[in-house]
Amino acid sequence: MKMTNTIARAGVVGMLALASQTTSSMAADAGSSQPKLAQDLIGTWVLVGEPGKVGKAPKEGGRYKFFTGSHWCITQADPDNGVVVFHHGGSYTFDGDEYVETVDYANPTTMNHIGRTNHFKIQIENGMLTDIGVGNPWREVWKRVEIKSPESPLGQELVGLWMLSENDGKSVSGDLRSLKLITDSGWCDTSADVKNGVVVYHHGGFFTLKGNRYVQKLLYANPATMQLIGNSSKFDIAVNGDTLNLDGIGNPWKQVWTRVK
Repeated sequence: MKMTNTIARAGVVGMLALASQTTSSMAADAGSSQPKLAQDLIGTWVLVGEPGKVGKAPKEGGRYKFFTGSHWCITQADPDNGVVVFHHGGSYTFDGDEYVETVDYANPTTMNHIGRTNHFKIQIENGMLTDIGVGNPWREVWKRVEIKSPESPLGQELVGLWMLSENDGKSVSGDLRSLKLITDSGWCDTSADVKNGVVVYHHGGFFTLKGNRYVQKLLYANPATMQLIGNSSKFDIAVNGDTLNLDGIGNPWKQVWTRVK
């Protein structure tokens, strides 16, 4: 199945716009540049090349990276069928003018990255993110996934990383930790083994929000949930502080998520 409605086209259906597209660059005075750079990083980005060799964003498939302000993940799916090729993520901080990310979980294809910490010099200018590895070989250029719909106060509250705490009225326990990462333009769910960080299932896509009606379209998934590719799910949602409630409409899911800080 062709992924004709990829996140790259989420700009026409997204709704949680950042206040504006901004430009920033690495500055010698990290104390003044870091807050703006960290804020500008929040969102969804698609890989378009490397310094000196930048192409167009792919119409189908592509490699996407998500930043919430404290957590990140990266996903690439087969453009022909939406099945995830690799996926991993974790938390990040800034150390002076360096971006520092830690890999906390990964699907089996990249599980060797779990526990690693990677450093980058980053720059954001004209909607493009350039990262240059420090002590690693990565040199990448990413383009921001554009969002054109008006801001929503509820939408702004959604941005972040959430952990499933209740499912159908029952507290969640066991060996799996289920996470939902939401940016201004996309979402993904990841469930990983708490003992080793290996991902059991992962899927995601884009969403729309009108009032408190949240509709998420699933565009990609790893083999465990690939049968869901192409599905849309509707929810009534509410955010109360650090609690997110999702009540399924036409589906059985009634969930409570707690913000991960």
